[in-house]
Amino acid sequence: RSRLLEAQGRTPEAIQLLERLRQSGRNEAMVIAQLAVLQERAGNEPGSLALWKEAYDRRPNDLLNVRGYSRALGRVGQGKQALDMLRAAVAANPSDMDTVMMSAEFEAVYGSRAKAIELRQRALQIDSANRENLGDLYLLLSLPPDFGSVRDSQGRPRFAARTWASVPVDEQRRLLSDAQRDNLDAANRLYEAAMRVAPYDIRFAGRRAAILREAGKVAEARQAIDDVMARMEADGKASAQAYVDQALLLESIGQREAADQALAKAGTQAAATPR
Repeated sequence: RSRLLEAQGRTPEAIQLLERLRQSGRNEAMVIAQLAVLQERAGNEPGSLALWKEAYDRRPNDLLNVRGYSRALGRVGQGKQALDMLRAAVAANPSDMDTVMMSAEFEAVYGSRAKAIELRQRALQIDSANRENLGDLYLLLSLPPDFGSVRDSQGRPRFAARTWASVPVDEQRRLLSDAQRDNLDAANRLYEAAMRVAPYDIRFAGRRAAILREAGKVAEARQAIDDVMARMEADGKASAQAYVDQALLLESIGQREAADQALAKAGTQAAATPR
């Protein structure tokens, strides 16, 4: 019933209902987790954090509780503690997509970028069609690497933090430069494969464009967007919404005039489309 109340926009009543269940002795982790979610959505961060901790303490192997508590910890600046929990959860449940992806998010911010890449690659093996994961993996591969991306011929990390610190600075720069080249090659292969599967995914092209613009390659950034749009036009797939998406992406890389032209095409396409 609490979910029905929430769906009707009656969140305070749903919270009251679950609180009454708790007070009547229904203190199982599932009820507490549902209440934590509602408090989270209501903006009660301290209450949500306390409830997620209680749910986790009762059932620490429940991945819903692990992810909920980790998310709550991250919002209050305790991301490293959350990362430790997520690492343990992934070690015990290496094929759980949601937990692997959340762990990758926390690794990228609080841990190792190289480990985040590994987790995104694992998620790719679990679900190769997940575009969100593909985009995030592409982004990580395009960013400057950390020492964890320095690999041997078998693809294994060559250094731990302690041994890396003893490597001369010039050698560190060379090794990181080589790792970045390898990561960028992998990013390009990933992008090409992803676009073969979904050749009209202009938003994925927008990710590539944003990275190219950051690298000062504005012409290539625009080309990535325009190539997808040209493909859609050639195949008769160019909708008004696609032109709007193109316009927003062009605007985001500083191509105002081209964005205005795309918006004009969107208006023309909308007017020509039967209602």
